[in-house]
Amino acid sequence: MEQSHRVLGLIALRAVLTAPDMPTAVRELETLAIDRLEGALVDMFFIQKVLALRAGVLVAAVPTFILLALSH
Repeated sequence: MEQSHRVLGLIALRAVLTAPDMPTAVRELETLAIDRLEGALVDMFFIQKVLALRAGVLVAAVPTFILLALSH
């Protein structure tokens, strides 16, 4: 995690140092932040879908397990 923070810091530093002027530097940092946020949201959406699928399978399996337990 610390390494990814360092890499992100270097990317941000490069974006600022290579920008021709202050507004471009700010725009580059904003774009970088938006890209990172978008990636985080996509990851969270995927995790939410996986958790919902697992919960659905569990809810669907509970009646079967109850019936199997009661039949013995």
